[in-house]
Amino acid sequence: MFVNYDIRSDIIQYMDCDLVSINETHLLNKDNIHLTGYRWIGLNRSKQHVNAPKGSGGVGIFIKERLYPEYKIDIIDNLVDGILGIKLTNKLTKLTFVVLSFS
Repeated sequence: MFVNYDIRSDIIQYMDCDLVSINETHLLNKDNIHLTGYRWIGLNRSKQHVNAPKGSGGVGIFIKERLYPEYKIDIIDNLVDGILGIKLTNKLTKLTFVVLSFS
């Protein structure tokens, strides 16, 4: 019996990371990725080469759902293809850190 599953999703779920940066997503336009227990913030390339059979490049960050009640999460850089920056600020302590995903 053949079972269709995505081993990459299984690895992320097993590692139980709070944040996971992904590059070379190969997504097009407004496509995004769904992973149970996470929210996706992505930046797909704005242009596709005419000979490309699928999307190329693209970056994104999976953020664990449980962080949203504790942190204010803002996109701080998404103006250049291949670079995505987010800022997480703890709502109680105001501790702030920045995560960059780039290819």
